[in-house]
Amino acid sequence: MSSPLPPPPPPPSALAPPVPAWEIRRPARPRCPIGAILLIAGAAVITLGALLPWFELAGESFNGFSDIGGEVKDGPAFVLFAIILAGFGVTTLVARRLLPIAILAVVIASFSTLAAIVDWSDVRDAVDFVGASTGPGLPVALVGSLTALAGGIVALATRRR
Repeated sequence: MSSPLPPPPPPPSALAPPVPAWEIRRPARPRCPIGAILLIAGAAVITLGALLPWFELAGESFNGFSDIGGEVKDGPAFVLFAIILAGFGVTTLVARRLLPIAILAVVIASFSTLAAIVDWSDVRDAVDFVGASTGPGLPVALVGSLTALAGGIVALATRRR
């Protein structure tokens, strides 16, 4: 008589215990150098726009740091936005893409864009009412803000594969 054959071994997946959900590893986040470079370049252009002349009135040039009637324009706010955006760009470049950093970069760049549009509108009103002439500062700050906004959007849109 022949003896019965032993049962076949279980498949390898049946031998391994199930992996808990907290131990499942996702692929590493992809680098996003284009978004980071756009953030840093936008921050540099915003700072340049705050330093360039915004308008000229009666032969005197005014920029974002000029004192007009005891009130300073929004140049320091633009520089603060630029410092924050440059920090987000460096963080995105060095530490890989971080989703909260990309979201915050889009928010801060949006605030900077809105501030540049509002200030440019104020200068255009001054040109119409008092005969001042516009300078390149605010359009440059607006371009820098839009560049940083594009960098934040690129960083936000970069996905894992």
